[in-house]
Amino acid sequence: MNLNQIKAARQVIFSTVRHYIGITQLSNPIKGYGVDMFAMGELIVREQRLHKISEPDLRLMIKIDGRPFWGRL
Repeated sequence: MNLNQIKAARQVIFSTVRHYIGITQLSNPIKGYGVDMFAMGELIVREQRLHKISEPDLRLMIKIDGRPFWGRL
């Protein structure tokens, strides 16, 4: 693959992932991005099943505190 093909493939992959997990820009006073938590949880479960990390009962611990991903308010 040449450099242009690599850039095009990377752009397609990242745009598909951004669409799949529902990345959206937050409202104007807060600069940052948000994700769809259901889609993110599904992605985490699929990754764990793919790598055979999980047990029959899967437990996810997610910290939700209202801060944007880039840091504290």
